[in-house]
Amino acid sequence: VATLSTDGTCPRAFLPDLSDQDRRRVYYYAIFPNMLLSLHPDYMMVHTLWPVAPDRTINVCEWHFQPSELARPGFDASDAIDFWDLTNRQDWDIVERSQLGISSRRYEPGPYSARESIPAAWDREYLKWMGRG
Repeated sequence: VATLSTDGTCPRAFLPDLSDQDRRRVYYYAIFPNMLLSLHPDYMMVHTLWPVAPDRTINVCEWHFQPSELARPGFDASDAIDFWDLTNRQDWDIVERSQLGISSRRYEPGPYSARESIPAAWDREYLKWMGRG
């Protein structure tokens, strides 16, 4: 896989000055309180989360490409955008299902798994801000 896209190919130039190793990686960062960065070898994606209710959040996704690639005749970002549209919709479905369970009177919170470090860090940060951490 050359990049995260619908077919795994990369029709764009890699970002400048990337090592061979970084051309094969994606870096994910959580910028508290509401931004997620995905740094790909050929583009950057930003998710900005805007909570509007306890059970509703607006997720704004933005894709950023090199100006030289944007200016190239025939530039097409649909491979990356379509990939993330599908991935995001699948993730949102899981979140909506989880929210239904959490809304149940029978729900009892449990510990986070080791794979949930970002939500656990968010909870710690929120509790610290609320003076309960």
